[in-house]
This record gives sequence, structure tokens and C-alpha cells, in this order.
Amino acid sequence: MLQVTLELQYNPFLFAGQQEVSCAPSEASSDIAKVAQPASRAPTVTAAPTHPRDTLASDNSVTEYPTDRGKFPVDLEDDDVKRYILNNGPCKPEGPFKRDGKGRCFSKEFYNKTSKIGCRIPRKWLCYSPSMDRVYCEQCWLFGDRPSAHHLHQAWRIGINDWQGLSKKIKEHEFSRSHLAACVVYDTWKNNLTIDAQISSEFKREVGFWTEVLTRITDVTLTLASRNSAFRGHREKIGDIDNGNFLSTIELMARYDPVLQRLIESKKKVHYLSPQTQNEIISLLSKKVQDTIITDIQNSIRL
Repeated sequence: MLQVTLELQYNPFLFAGQQEVSCAPSEASSDIAKVAQPASRAPTVTAAPTHPRDTLASDNSVTEYPTDRGKFPVDLEDDDVKRYILNNGPCKPEGPFKRDGKGRCFSKEFYNKTSKIGCRIPRKWLCYSPSMDRVYCEQCWLFGDRPSAHHLHQAWRIGINDWQGLSKKIKEHEFSRSHLAACVVYDTWKNNLTIDAQISSEFKREVGFWTEVLTRITDVTLTLASRNSAFRGHREKIGDIDNGNFLSTIELMARYDPVLQRLIESKKKVHYLSPQTQNEIISLLSKKVQDTIITDIQNSIRL
């Protein structure tokens, strides 16, 4: 049941009744991490160039194809590099592609599949490496079952450059259990990156809000202190009558200022409007004024 669910999730054209569903290998085990056995012979794989470095190559193609598999090691362990690849998207050049000795080459048409009802469905996992002239599965490369020694699974991690019968090899791979398992991990990572971005954005908005709040409170404090006005009244709460010049000024500004309005209406305990905060701000401003006066005097003596 788990395999059927995953196949439907990553292959929506199954509802269209395509016969290529029969290409999916049958599995006796329910272990999702177990590598599927192919229904036909595995693709021919030749040794791919390896790159011991963990960073991008410094050639001119880095900017054009920053996530090219040929610029990274096959066994990629660095999570930060994986995030970099996910953030920059899959490597899908439009061509032209290199031809082998028999005149065969990869085609950008493989990036999509067409159902019997005519719907074009992108193969997000399928990538092409210009530096290696190989097609590979990004999901299996980044999150595949590496201990598996199965030829078919390793081929899509390393890259395939045998273009004969490529369409059949692609269909066999996208229905394999090992590929579907890697897709689950891939989507989990993508979702976590989205959540991290949302948390970071919310944190920045919160920091910006409190910066605006403290700027306004400091301005009110500086204005009242420069005129020797009393800050506190008989009451010390927002909304109370006779709550002093400081709080009444904040209330007045909040009528026209959305930042202070949000502060007053907030149910949070921290508002930075207490007498203690007022005294701390006055002390800091006083220290700043003293330092400025001392600096000016020292500079005048030197002159």
C-alpha cells in the first residue's frame, strides 16, 4: 500500500491509464529503503570522473550551471552543500548536447513526460551534467540509499551516458522503490528549507518592529528630558487617567502611529514602557551627552 501511495504521489499520470506502470518492479518486502530489482537489464555504466574536492569548480560554467553533478563528489555528505543545491535548483540545460560515436545524444524532451490524455508532466528529478555528459537523478544522488550495491540505483547516482533505450531506463527508474524513497527525503528537505526561511523572515520582522518601538520611546524620553518635564503621574498604566506625561504622549502618538498602536494593543508582557525602562534610557542618554561634552572639551584643548 505504501508503494502504491508513493507511486501515485510522484507519478500522477497513473490515473490516465498508461501501460508504463507495468515497468515498476515487483517487491516482496515492505521496507521502503530496500533497493528495487529492475524488470530488465541494467544500463551500461562507465566510470564517471570523480572530484575529491567538496567545493564548486572554479571554471566559467559555475555561474551557468551551479548545481552540475560533475562539480561535486558522488557521495555528498555536507548538508550545507545539499541546501545550496536545493536552493539553486536542478541542472537542466536546454542543449545542444554532445553526441557519442554512434551519433546519439541526450534530448531535453526527456525532462517531461506526456500522459495519454496529453498532459505534460515535468520530471523534476531528471538532470543532465554538461561537464560529464551524463544524465542523473538528483534525488537519488543527494538522498538515495548509498549502501545499496544495486547496479541500477548506483547508475542514476553516478550518471548514465548510454543513450540507447534511455526512455525505458528512465521509466524503470522513476517507478523504483529506491527512487520513490529518495523523493520522500528530498521533499522533506525542501519543506524544512521553506520552514527555515519563514522562521528567519518572521524573526527579522520582529526585530524590525522592536527597533521601531525603542526608537519612538527614546525620542519621547529625550523630548521630555530636554524640557525638564515630569515623566510619571499618579497612575502607571496605559489607559489610566493621570498616568503621566510619558505614557500619555505614547497614547497620543499611538492614535496615528501603527507601530505604537500595535504595541499598546499587544497582550505581551514586554512593552518597554515601565518606569525602570524610562530610567535606563535616561541614564544611557545622559552618559552619551557626557561623553560628547568630554570629547568636545578634549578636542578644544588640543587645538
